[in-house]
Amino acid sequence: MKRNKFFSPALMLEGIKQTKVVGICFAIVSILLSCYFPFLKIMESSANYWKSDVIMDLGSFVLPIFVLQYLMPIVVVFVLFNFMNSRKASDFYHSIPLSKTCIYVTYTIVALLWSLAVILVSTFLSYILYSFAPEIIINSEFIWTTIISSFILAMLITSITLVAKGLSGTLFTNIIITLIIMFLPRIIILLYTSAVNAAVKITDVSFMSFADIYNNIIFAPFTTNQFMYGYIKQETLPISNASTLWYSAILAIIYFVIGFFINKFRKSESAGKSAAYKGVQPVVRILLGSIPLLLISTNLACGLNVSVEFWFIGIVISLLAYFLYELITTKNAKKLLTAIPFYLIAILVNAIFVVACVGEKNFILNDIPEPSEISSVSISNYIDYSNAINIDDNYYKYKAEDVKFNDKELIDILQSSLVDTVEKVKESNFDELTRDNYMPYDVIIHCSSGRDIKRTIYVNINKYNGSSKPSLDSYLYKNQEYMDILFSLPTDKELKSIKIDSSNMDFSKDELNELWKTYKEEFNSASDKNKSILSYRDNSGNYDNIYGINNITNIKVTGYVGMNNFSQHYLVNANITPKTYSKLINKTMSKLIKDNIIDTVKKNESDAAYFRLDFSDLKNTNNNFILEYYNDNIGDDDLMMSPSVDGTLKRYNVNYSDSGIDKKYIPELRKISNIIINAISDNVDVEKDNLIQCSLSTNVNFEYSYDDDRISGYSLNSQSETVYVNITDEQYDEINNILSKCSKHTNYVDTEN
Repeated sequence: MKRNKFFSPALMLEGIKQTKVVGICFAIVSILLSCYFPFLKIMESSANYWKSDVIMDLGSFVLPIFVLQYLMPIVVVFVLFNFMNSRKASDFYHSIPLSKTCIYVTYTIVALLWSLAVILVSTFLSYILYSFAPEIIINSEFIWTTIISSFILAMLITSITLVAKGLSGTLFTNIIITLIIMFLPRIIILLYTSAVNAAVKITDVSFMSFADIYNNIIFAPFTTNQFMYGYIKQETLPISNASTLWYSAILAIIYFVIGFFINKFRKSESAGKSAAYKGVQPVVRILLGSIPLLLISTNLACGLNVSVEFWFIGIVISLLAYFLYELITTKNAKKLLTAIPFYLIAILVNAIFVVACVGEKNFILNDIPEPSEISSVSISNYIDYSNAINIDDNYYKYKAEDVKFNDKELIDILQSSLVDTVEKVKESNFDELTRDNYMPYDVIIHCSSGRDIKRTIYVNINKYNGSSKPSLDSYLYKNQEYMDILFSLPTDKELKSIKIDSSNMDFSKDELNELWKTYKEEFNSASDKNKSILSYRDNSGNYDNIYGINNITNIKVTGYVGMNNFSQHYLVNANITPKTYSKLINKTMSKLIKDNIIDTVKKNESDAAYFRLDFSDLKNTNNNFILEYYNDNIGDDDLMMSPSVDGTLKRYNVNYSDSGIDKKYIPELRKISNIIINAISDNVDVEKDNLIQCSLSTNVNFEYSYDDDRISGYSLNSQSETVYVNITDEQYDEINNILSKCSKHTNYVDTEN
């Protein structure tokens, strides 16, 4: 009678002993990786002359630990279940007083324990090592994200390997089946959806669905960027995406259950055979033969011409994969003859693939509801809530999906435009839709029957923006629910994280929450026009005049709208959000003062061969200039390094543009630098006029290249630091007087908007 039907502590200890060499080896490799990458970052940080902070991103932290789990579970499972490949060992395990269920569950736990131990040690070791470098800022939330995502990956690959072990009794076939299950289903889905999307062009059949490759954590390192609708769509890393983690965890459980039943009914005599069940051998062989043909099929489904060479190469590789697998696994040349007819199935599979793609393409293009069938529409992507700077921002996109427009005229315009769009696609005139007179709208059409249709509809703005017809925007702006969303911030329940995206300062979680609280108050009290500026949705197309600064400070927030992961950027502006800006600036300046930035900049300004000052008045962005000068210790007139100034001081109605200032004026120009340096303080008043942002750049040593004895070139490796200061009106006047004295200037001419 079998004992320990579900779990055996003694067998678990035995399994740990069997795999201790493998486990320790992977632990050593993981520890080395955990040390190598922090040390590399620390060395890079130490090499930075200005010792500026480096903010670690999640991807850089997690991937070295994450990637190891692609291999470790496979090796550990192969070692633990190696008895399934040997007839004697298999018979022994069948004879011991432990049930198959107990062996399966216990050894699976052993494999997962090894993965979990390595993940925990590597993660905490990495975090500790990074903490030794004060210049490297790392979020403590990375720890749990890394542990959870890496362990779910280990679970999924362990379960897949268990299925492969149960289906075959040889190491070679175990590996082949493992790789097929890991990658082939999702690759087929990717090729299918890519082919349909490429052929249709006005929809994405995989977006936010089971078919989206983004859902499977195995593909996490490969899906940071996705190409959609003609631009690169940035996504939050799948390793931190809740829907990806849940989907992958559930898939791991499903594979575990499948593996359980496969192993439960597997016979001992299957050990040493390439297929444990009848039908496994031809199925694997057909799949291997089908894979190379899929590349040809995908091109055909997209409507592309396939060259004779491409056909030939694909078929040859397909035949080699098909027959070599049979020969290697059976070691019987005669069986190659019986395998020939089954190759037709591989061809049939690809034919079905092409027919399915073409069929779905035709269905989508012909699925155009009549206006009377449409109850309402939602606009899920449009310039009014697409960030003009960061194209990955999508909070307003997801929120707008819930707004339904039932205006009859708007529905008629969109339905008519959909008909026009489809005709252009069918006539292969899609390029015409990408011209300036067309505006793309991602639309969800809600039919009275209850079904929804998602399409990208190209609207001819000239046709619907004439004197007798209102623009499409006017229909949207009449909806109060839409307008409320457009000028709102994410709610506290929707938020997941807050980050100062353009700052190297190490803000605590409480400081970030307090900063966001202040920002919300200022945002909510701002005008709609200013809210558009703060959320980068201003449509004036003149961002330089709005911001006018080199280093745009913004807050990046991430979170969830339902199951959709979003990120969104918001500008921190000295005029519109002075309280938030003041907190950011004073935090920055306090850190710089603490790091003795004044003495550092003074020393560099006097000792460096090259000095550059980027001057921007944050309250009057038309007052800005770039000043460069070279100290007298260069000693090489051949380099022709004259001081220069370029910029505009609107308050004095002058432009400065002089790339050849006489070197005798360098002492005068240095007075400007000293004015800024001496004004550095950790008590910056944002409400005060003459708030200046300056980027101070220096180069300590030139690197020369020589042609015989003559200098033929040089390079500058500059270091820079950005400071914020208040200067007086008298100091402003002094700066202008110096520039007027040293360089050419002309009357200011305002640029046309």
